[in-house]
Amino acid sequence: MKTHLTLLFSFLKPFNWCQHYWYKDSDNRNTLDSNAAVKYDIVGAIGYLFDGKTASAVKKYLESFLAEGNENYLSHLYENRAKDKNGKLEPLKRTDFNNLNAFNDEVHYNKVSGFLFDATKNA
Repeated sequence: MKTHLTLLFSFLKPFNWCQHYWYKDSDNRNTLDSNAAVKYDIVGAIGYLFDGKTASAVKKYLESFLAEGNENYLSHLYENRAKDKNGKLEPLKRTDFNNLNAFNDEVHYNKVSGFLFDATKNA
């Protein structure tokens, strides 16, 4: 697993990372063709780099690692929560803490990179 995560970490850099879609082409348009892609989100990069069972295992590991460390990596969900009239905090915006797509779309590259670095280190 560590080898696969190291490859993913070294592959996904600020110049080829994107949000809100698995792949983007050289014109920055969304595409489903990984061969035409020049930018990738986390899940797109996993699909591009690995096949079948390997891709599934890498994604599953990262989802569980994200869920375990959600207070570190998903801190934006806990911040700036308003209180209702009784003084209770409003519910979290989402509770699917293992959702890699949502995580990728909600944070900046440095948070994604830090997450992948920590996941690789702990594998």
